[in-house]
Amino acid sequence: MNLEEALKYIKELEEKNKNLEAELYNERKEKEKLLLALMHQKEKKTIAYVRQFVPKTEKTNKVVINEVEEIIKEDKVAAPRKKKFEDIDFEKYVSDVVVLKPDVLSCPTCGKDLVKIGEKVRYQIDADPINVKVTKIIKETYKCPDCNKKDNKVYYPLVNEVFDGSILTPGFAAYLAYHKYELGIPFNHLEKHFSNTLGLPISKSNMADYMAKTAEVLTPIYERMKSDLLNTSTKVIHADETTLTLSKQVNPDRKKSYVFVYASSFYDDKQIHIYEFNEIRAIDPESSYLKDFDGYVICDDYHGYDKLRKNKENIRLQRCWAHARRKYMDILKAMPKEVRNKSIAFNIVYKMDKLFKIEEKAHKDKLFGQKLIDLRHEQELPIINQIHDLVFNYTPKQGSAFEGAINYTKKVWDDLLPYLDNEYLELSNNLAERCVKPFVVNRKVFQTSGSEAGAIYTVKLFSIIRTAIINGLDPYRYIKYVLENIKSKPIDDLLPYSKDIAKAL
Repeated sequence: MNLEEALKYIKELEEKNKNLEAELYNERKEKEKLLLALMHQKEKKTIAYVRQFVPKTEKTNKVVINEVEEIIKEDKVAAPRKKKFEDIDFEKYVSDVVVLKPDVLSCPTCGKDLVKIGEKVRYQIDADPINVKVTKIIKETYKCPDCNKKDNKVYYPLVNEVFDGSILTPGFAAYLAYHKYELGIPFNHLEKHFSNTLGLPISKSNMADYMAKTAEVLTPIYERMKSDLLNTSTKVIHADETTLTLSKQVNPDRKKSYVFVYASSFYDDKQIHIYEFNEIRAIDPESSYLKDFDGYVICDDYHGYDKLRKNKENIRLQRCWAHARRKYMDILKAMPKEVRNKSIAFNIVYKMDKLFKIEEKAHKDKLFGQKLIDLRHEQELPIINQIHDLVFNYTPKQGSAFEGAINYTKKVWDDLLPYLDNEYLELSNNLAERCVKPFVVNRKVFQTSGSEAGAIYTVKLFSIIRTAIINGLDPYRYIKYVLENIKSKPIDDLLPYSKDIAKAL
């Protein structure tokens, strides 16, 4: 193969790769639409499902979304110290018995058979989305009957459990995490469900403690996901935020805290959704999650991103055209129908809609790379120039809503344009807004979080669950598998977007 043939072959491979990227984008976009439709259905069903766990006389709007720290503190203050689960007769719930013995039952010194000298009994709870069962664990200990007492060792069975010595199992942890962070059912209602329906009295403080332990075990997965998102193949992150009320704020004068959401582009090789708790909305450039990110952030008009960019030259912004369009749509909605189509606001919206239609058709036609950039310059740039003339050459009535919309567009104008020259950037930040939606669905049901520590546990588990879902994994089976294998397998094999994770489940 000569140089000319080699260059031609490389060009063909590059073109084939671009086509594959375009197909992958369309598949993920379609999948996102299906997930959004499913989410709308889930929003209606969640409250109905939750009512199975809530007495008819109890209101749901007082319940916190995450009570981990809150319940643990309550329990320490209100209840006297006593042995865990001493009031529960687990024996009547046992469905399986497992006897653990040392691997070798002969003395390594003299070779004689070891004799049993005692045993410890404990119980474990395992669960799947349908069934809950209790397993009795008998841990036997042995020693050699003849060896000198000074050298006579006691031999115990070796175990390698992630929650060693605990009643908690990977299955039960996954069960609680799925019901709490995917279905949004609070611990106090799960406690009633276990007691009344299953006859198993597991307290809300124990469940809170289990989720704290689960979040701690899964923290390496969460931190690796955060790191991977900062190093995506496209160097593009979609960002948005939503409010979260803490029932116990560190600062009593502060009414709201925030959950920031960061999502990878549909074009990225790794699909990741990160939820991060912040006590306040302000973005501190030195401590922000994005401070070391080198690329584009697709976002709304929140000025915190301007502050971040000002202090971090590695950050570039792509503002959302859908946000700009929304401000003009709000004006049109308030106009009489007979004058609506003659207004400048209508003309601006009409031209913005043409941009979205061109983009939609381009993706359907699998245009990508330089072909997509060329199309944007040929067909979209002239329309953008027309919008520029309408916005910058019109003087709206002072103090009007239209003036506010015009001024907003002027303010973010330069940040609306980077997508023209970057095939990985999009017109809108709808992806991040859709990522916020699952969190908002749970918040609608339970309104607040117990404390800052509880909110931090929430976002860790929520990030892992949502990332599993967008990668086509069942969240219960995924969390169970990770907890079963996190002590023996490398992190690379356990991430929700790992190459073979779906087959492993």
